Amino acid sequence: MCVTLFEAGSVLCGGAPSMNAFIVGRVICGLGGAGMYTGVMVLLTVTTLEHERPAYFSLTGVTFGVGTVLGPLIGGAFTDKVSWRWAFYINLCVGAAAAPVYVFLLPSAEPRPGASFKDRIKQIDFLGTILLAGFFVSLLMAISFGGIVYSWSSGSIIALFVVGGILLIFFFLQQSYNVLTTPETRLFPLQFLRSRTMVILFLEECAAATAVFIAIYFIPLYFQLVLGKSALGAGVSLLAFICADTAMCVLNGILLGKFGYYMPCFIGAGAFVVIGSALMYTVNETTHFAKIYGYSILYGIGAGAGIQMPFSVAVTKVKGCSTKLFTSLQLPNILSGRVGLSSRLSSRVVGSSFPTRPEFSGSTSQPDPDRIQKISNPTRRGQSR
Repeated sequence: MCVTLFEAGSVLCGGAPSMNAFIVGRVICGLGGAGMYTGVMVLLTVTTLEHERPAYFSLTGVTFGVGTVLGPLIGGAFTDKVSWRWAFYINLCVGAAAAPVYVFLLPSAEPRPGASFKDRIKQIDFLGTILLAGFFVSLLMAISFGGIVYSWSSGSIIALFVVGGILLIFFFLQQSYNVLTTPETRLFPLQFLRSRTMVILFLEECAAATAVFIAIYFIPLYFQLVLGKSALGAGVSLLAFICADTAMCVLNGILLGKFGYYMPCFIGAGAFVVIGSALMYTVNETTHFAKIYGYSILYGIGAGAGIQMPFSVAVTKVKGCSTKLFTSLQLPNILSGRVGLSSRLSSRVVGSSFPTRPEFSGSTSQPDPDRIQKISNPTRRGQSR
């Protein structure tokens, strides 16, 4: 069903006659994509042994890395050579090619044998879902519109932040007192907040996801806005980061399954991210390509070492039926760390600065010396790299 939703959303996006139709299509794609990702994590949890899970979880990182590499390349090529609509229509071809796997190879996991559809619906925490979704929508709208459509001090932006905060408070009250839900079926497993390990894993995943998505957003943006590269060229610029990220994700999964030590991986991940991000901070319009790619590799090693580790460690800390609750714990984490506080906030920082400058208007296939001169930091002008 989730795959069908995703494909239907892709069709709507590809054939969208207006922006409103395109937005609806993206919403449908989001529903299907979220269901597919969560389904994969649940299936891996219930169909693998404890020592096997790190390696299998790392494979989800590989698919993410491959998609992140091929997505910008194929999408950029379609945009430059054919039409951006084919960036969505291509999903139908991929879905059709993978259909036999869904139908014939995926194992059947029945968490509640014999339960009727009505009984299963009762297990969904609808009120908690609505409150949490309202919080994220309010927060993302405030971050997206602030400084662009409305000023940060406007009543509309302040109201969105206030509404988001109130909904978050209501959500935790509803989860704490089990309003229209039960301790077993509530959306957010609050009992995990009593575990120091689980809280730290939650925060680490948020940090790692933010590190990944900031790089994915800003590296192509730099090549497009500063160096005037095409959409395809911007996609190529991510190769160094994604290859390092994916390789470390796989290596981590293998080493964790073989030796069982995870603290060295977390420490190494943090060290590489700090070093890589500090070096990326020094990048300006005159930095040589080789340095940017080298910094990206260091940054990608740290991000890849930390992005899947919390999943692998958490399933060893949560026993029995609580393993399914672990997936529920990660959903708000993914939404807040990846979608919300990384890509959205990053885009507003860039959006508040670049589009207001006339030197960023237009597109060129080659770097424009006059434009580079205008955006140069006066304190760095004349430095050689």
